[in-house]
Amino acid sequence: MASHISYETFDKAVAGMRSKLLRVARSILKDEHEAEDVVHDTLLNIWRNRERSNITNLRAYINRAVWVNSLKYRAQKIYWVPFEPDLLEKQGMQEALNEEESAFDLPPAELEKALMRLPLAQQTALRLRYYGSMSFKEISKALNISINTASSRCRYALQTLRQTIRINYKKEDKNVK
Repeated sequence: MASHISYETFDKAVAGMRSKLLRVARSILKDEHEAEDVVHDTLLNIWRNRERSNITNLRAYINRAVWVNSLKYRAQKIYWVPFEPDLLEKQGMQEALNEEESAFDLPPAELEKALMRLPLAQQTALRLRYYGSMSFKEISKALNISINTASSRCRYALQTLRQTIRINYKKEDKNVK
């Protein structure tokens, strides 16, 4: 099916797949309503962009899109959960910032602000790693990236956090004097 997909073709492909798509999304998201939302949004986006895409196997494309969007939704859901003060220590985030920064006794709200300044890809990887207690292998599967990329994103995010925190505290020290 080339890029010209008719409504009948699309409707026929989706009709037989709806329950399977919901099962796939539900297995990833563990929530019926979120699964329905992801499936609906995915189908709507595919329909809206049908002229721009070159889809050769519509059923396989839809199935893969629901799977990927469910993983992205789950990662975003984890991403938006704010850090609680006692969770930082439990998840090892405070230790990961290195002894120099923890000597400043960084408040959790400041850490959250610093995290929000990171690129989205790095934020997501770091939050999955420390808040979600996921291994690099699990992160790579959830975000559909290589294990090395997952590891690199966490490493660069921690480096940036260290630098940001160090710079912010140096500025505060100058303002106090």
